[in-house]
Amino acid sequence: MKKRGPIFTWLIIAASAVFALAPLFQHNPESGFHLREFGRLPVLLNGRIKPLDTVARNSLLIIHGRQTLRAEYGQTLSAIAWLAELMMKPEQADQQKIFVIRNPETLAAFGWNSDTGKYYSFNQLFLHLEDIEQQAGLAQKIDAQLRSPFQRDIIKL
Repeated sequence: MKKRGPIFTWLIIAASAVFALAPLFQHNPESGFHLREFGRLPVLLNGRIKPLDTVARNSLLIIHGRQTLRAEYGQTLSAIAWLAELMMKPEQADQQKIFVIRNPETLAAFGWNSDTGKYYSFNQLFLHLEDIEQQAGLAQKIDAQLRSPFQRDIIKL
């Protein structure tokens, strides 16, 4: 059997890479992106390989309490669409009301009341980021079972 040189090996690797990555560069005129294919990309998280869509769904569920997000402009975003927006349009993503605050004591700490709603954007919380970090540091020192609802909210934020 004849040995093939390193050029043949590199051609096989390049062809495989082009085949694997080609769907990412196809343009979809309706949405602009192939989000389903983007969501299938494997990522390593906490020692396990998972599809990017799974990471997006779990992250949105932890932050927002749901796996979809109703955007300010009336559209419902899937978890992978939210993650794509977060990665590619951070200024727009920072305006999305994603963080849930229901506790009146937590709202009062920021100078808000329950009339302003229960969803808040990163831009709204950014003004109070130093206070959140300080209060979260204090709450971390308390046993989890003894924390007040305010302390649990602050740690979650």
